[in-house]
Amino acid sequence: MEAARDRGGWVVRIGDSSMPPLPEMDGVIDYAVSDWKEDWIDVFLLARSRFLVCVPSGPCAVAQAFGVPIVGINWFPFGDWQYSSRDIMIFKPYRRSGDGSYLTVSEMSGPPIRGLLAKNSFDARGIEVIENSPDDIRATVVEMMDKCDGRSDYSAEDDDLQQRFKALADPFDVGVNSRFGRDFLRNHSAVLG
Repeated sequence: MEAARDRGGWVVRIGDSSMPPLPEMDGVIDYAVSDWKEDWIDVFLLARSRFLVCVPSGPCAVAQAFGVPIVGINWFPFGDWQYSSRDIMIFKPYRRSGDGSYLTVSEMSGPPIRGLLAKNSFDARGIEVIENSPDDIRATVVEMMDKCDGRSDYSAEDDDLQQRFKALADPFDVGVNSRFGRDFLRNHSAVLG
């Protein structure tokens, strides 16, 4: 939220009334807990946003139907990617509980790990699912703002990391169109093996 506000943007948080209210902030509308929620307003906000920051959930599909770019954060399970080249994703890395090492993209995208969804299945294999850090989320939001402003600047190294990641993350050759967070891939390049 701070990154968008720093660039003069407004943030509208959607969700439901069970969410804890945000503290009062300039440039932020906490629609999730407002008294004026309506289904049509939800759709309007999703359709008219510059981009949507979301976890894998229903609002992503609505925004995507209207051509709104997605910043997918804490994406889980690994391998269920958005379909548009407008989107930028960062996923939840998987880490071995025993030694703290991260699973590689090849390990996460292939059987038997690729099919895991339940916490007890990960626990039985000694694997922790790690949340994205605030720094990773902020960097990905800033990258999307740069992209929307036509100021994306990707190096040859960034393009190489994208291609290597996509090749490893798509063992069934389905095609992966989304970009993956530039700084996220730089910071987690060890997962490429």
